[in-house]
Amino acid sequence: MSKKMPMLWPADAHTIAKITILKGYLGAWLRILGATRRETILYVDGFAGPGRYSNHEEGSPLAALRVAQKAIVDMGPSFIATKIHGAFIERDRKRFEILCETVAPFETNPSLGTTKLCCEFTEGIERLKKEVPAPFNGEGPLFVFADPFGVTQIPFKTFATCMQGSTAELLINLDADGIARVFLGETNNNRDEQLGDLFGDDSWRGHLNLASPPKQLTVQILDLYKRRLRALPGVKFIWSFAMRGKHDALNYYLVFATKHHLGIEKMKEAMKVIDQTGSYSFSDAHADQHTLFRDDDAAVYADELYRKFDGQTVTMEETRDFALNETPFLNAKPMLTFLEAKMKLQVETHEGQTRRVGSFPEEKVRSLRFGSFGTTNVQTEMF
Repeated sequence: MSKKMPMLWPADAHTIAKITILKGYLGAWLRILGATRRETILYVDGFAGPGRYSNHEEGSPLAALRVAQKAIVDMGPSFIATKIHGAFIERDRKRFEILCETVAPFETNPSLGTTKLCCEFTEGIERLKKEVPAPFNGEGPLFVFADPFGVTQIPFKTFATCMQGSTAELLINLDADGIARVFLGETNNNRDEQLGDLFGDDSWRGHLNLASPPKQLTVQILDLYKRRLRALPGVKFIWSFAMRGKHDALNYYLVFATKHHLGIEKMKEAMKVIDQTGSYSFSDAHADQHTLFRDDDAAVYADELYRKFDGQTVTMEETRDFALNETPFLNAKPMLTFLEAKMKLQVETHEGQTRRVGSFPEEKVRSLRFGSFGTTNVQTEMF
């Protein structure tokens, strides 16, 4: 965080949108886990700041605590978790003092614990592993939100240590454009070390073409970062989206990693609520002409789905996972409907089951075969 910035600074439109997305997701996440896990639920804000802005009272720490408190009250007896524990890391001493004042009103709730650490992000995680070890050992849910200023301070190995549990998740502000400009500058003598910290190994040497134009290099950085996250044990779903201004200028990418399909479904739902306002443009890095959620044309993504599985017989779950990772959709059904109409899909139902053409009830569909077919040979109901 820049020392030239004031203790409280104004939040721009994308910052407010980011906080709203975080609140929307945490609201769903805490209710699901609070009703199913009899353990401590740990939320970590790795770059908490003062907790509020000069023009907006609700920074990410305050937003998270308010959502947590509301979830506990609303759920009543159905809330069975030991507690929700919010951990807030901020390295600047003066901002840390304001942060402590901001979160103080929540510290009287016995179901809502807090930890405040004035230190660097990496040091804070190591201290938390000692103070609240269970979630880091896989004995409780863990959500880490990392929203740094600038392009450093987010070593990959630190994130890897946070992703041990089956319900561990990450939401990272990845300034891929800034990384391309700062890390890869010709006068940067620390480039190799910085990239090694960012990706956790030297895989960047074989995947980043440093001679590429800046826009292409930015996408290469994002792709490699997602690949590294997916290599972590159990991580199955990665969703990234570009936060752009009204003139399509790239601000940064938010990158979300989870091990469960329900997590990515809820994150997409939180994003969709914001994007429907028309104030923000979350764009896919590989198809800038398509604005996610406002231009979710099934035909466009059906072609990608077909290329992925052409000649294969797969399950509904496999197509769902593709849709969650690679498209704006929560499942593949809109794309499957399109492909079946184009006779590029054959559907096998379970014995004794029938279905409508163009519908894909998961309890009835046994398998999906992708290819070019002149006619269909599945048992269906025609309407």
